[in-house]
Amino acid sequence: MSASNQPPDKTLVAQALQALRSGNRAEARRLAENAAQLAPFSEDPWLVLTAATDGEESLLYAQKALRAAPSSPRAQKAVQWAAARVPAPPPSIAPEAIWLEDAQDLAVG
Repeated sequence: MSASNQPPDKTLVAQALQALRSGNRAEARRLAENAAQLAPFSEDPWLVLTAATDGEESLLYAQKALRAAPSSPRAQKAVQWAAARVPAPPPSIAPEAIWLEDAQDLAVG
């Protein structure tokens, strides 16, 4: 099937992939978002959006791809890939630890 005979969402996904390969993530995102509006139950636009974004947003798109195609190995790998790119939250300090630290300073001083 030639590009002119493809459904519009497939054409947009192909254009988004080309933009992504060219390093134009903003254009890839715009095209993939349009494709996702046309075909929200297709994994392909969501996979492009996964690659075109970062952090939690990337993971969100990967999860949408997985919801669109639960048995898809590509979507499953995308979720793993995106999850690995989400920065870990900073460690939290329990209020008790701060109080104990202040108490130790008072005892030493």
